[in-house]
Amino acid sequence: RDVERSRGLGDVYKRQSKKTLKEIQKLDERIKVIFNKENKGAPATRDDGINKAVADYVFILDDDDLLDPTALETSYFAAYTHPKVSWVYGDSVGFGYHEYLWNQKFDTLKEKKMNLLTCTALIKKKDIQEVGGFSASPNKSHEDWQLWINLLKKGKKPLRMSYYTSWYRNCLLYTSDAADDLIGV
Repeated sequence: RDVERSRGLGDVYKRQSKKTLKEIQKLDERIKVIFNKENKGAPATRDDGINKAVADYVFILDDDDLLDPTALETSYFAAYTHPKVSWVYGDSVGFGYHEYLWNQKFDTLKEKKMNLLTCTALIKKKDIQEVGGFSASPNKSHEDWQLWINLLKKGKKPLRMSYYTSWYRNCLLYTSDAADDLIGV
């Protein structure tokens, strides 16, 4: 019953979200909202947006997560002042089913074994495209982790901003004790 209710409410939220996004798009001609005719899933939808973007950087944020008001500005400044990095990310606050603070320093060896990052990051568009984007993941549930692994394989490096830039919503329906196998590094 809870799942059925969630699905019904999801439709209401989706209609309201589309309306809100259309209103936001009217605020600034640089804002482009892309609606898919059918649900392609997160990886393909992200890749569509990335491929249609005209900027050198793209910022990835899931629709149910929250962003600090200064996160875009500070991420861009960090990337601009560190041109050799491929992506910039900040710490996050988990909320929903589990509440926690996520502020681990990036460690390439640890990242190979477990995903230390959320998908929320400012990333060089050309670097994402070079590794095949989010759709390059062979599994359906860890496409962001696979993207980080693919970027690392190409010698790309991240930069961590040591402040809470985002709030990551987690839900009992989406948690898993076991990660899908990823292509080894």
